[in-house]
Amino acid sequence: MPPWTSLTDLHLMGASSPSYPSFPSLVNAWLPELNRVVPPTYGRKVAGELAYPPDHDRGQDLVRVRLDNGQVIELRFGAYWDAPRRTLDKGPECLDGGWYRRVEVRDLPSRTNKATLAALSVLEGGGVREEGIQRIRRHLRGDSEVYLGSEEVRLLAFARLLLQHHNREADPKMLVETCKRVAAVAESARQLAAFLEFGAADRKLIPASKDPQTDVLAAELHHIAGMSQKEVAQTLRRTQSDRMKIKGGHDTAASMIERGTGIFVRALGEEGWERYKAKAREEYERSEGLFDPPNWNWFWSGY
Repeated sequence: MPPWTSLTDLHLMGASSPSYPSFPSLVNAWLPELNRVVPPTYGRKVAGELAYPPDHDRGQDLVRVRLDNGQVIELRFGAYWDAPRRTLDKGPECLDGGWYRRVEVRDLPSRTNKATLAALSVLEGGGVREEGIQRIRRHLRGDSEVYLGSEEVRLLAFARLLLQHHNREADPKMLVETCKRVAAVAESARQLAAFLEFGAADRKLIPASKDPQTDVLAAELHHIAGMSQKEVAQTLRRTQSDRMKIKGGHDTAASMIERGTGIFVRALGEEGWERYKAKAREEYERSEGLFDPPNWNWFWSGY
């Protein structure tokens, strides 16, 4: 057991400690601690029974064992005393047998490792959904028609770094599976944040817009760039159902445009949206044929 310090209090008690009466105070304690122990302790195993600070026993002899499936555990011999025949319903004078030094088996990554991995997964893998994973898979198979977006490129690069750090082969299958798991961590964090923002205990968490950025872009492409629903869908790489191919429209793009337009109206009001749309359309038409974007700043000067 390490001496009781502010770090011991943070690792063993955390939010239950009176030292952290608010969420910001807990965040401000954990972030410097992650910065202190990572990367020096990243990849090490730490105590599974008690969540000590990961460097409290640095320098002690640990024996590393690799199991048949590649899993790695660490053994610390003589870690602590135990009385195997002690009965809890009797006093200490009624012990039946002696004491012996137990071996500590460290088979779980430290909380700081997992917290670091989770945080980086959100920062580097957020925003990529199942269709993005499928594009990454096709890209790694050599499909020259697949274009990866910036978020997908970033996620793939992060997956390579993770596999490299853990000395794993970065073949296409491992890269795809790593991307899937990183994206799942990021999505879980997004869902938690969304629940805390507008969720309720008695109803399913359904956002009004799953991707408001894309919805706003769809509205801009339609109202400002003058694209049809079909052109918006093609630009945003949305598939078209057979029924819509016959009718000539695109229901997914239409819904995105409607949601994006609603966001504009909520932000600017009906009249403000109409003024913004007219001014932005005028600017778009004046800039046609220019190689670089124009250096015009009109929005906050009375659009």
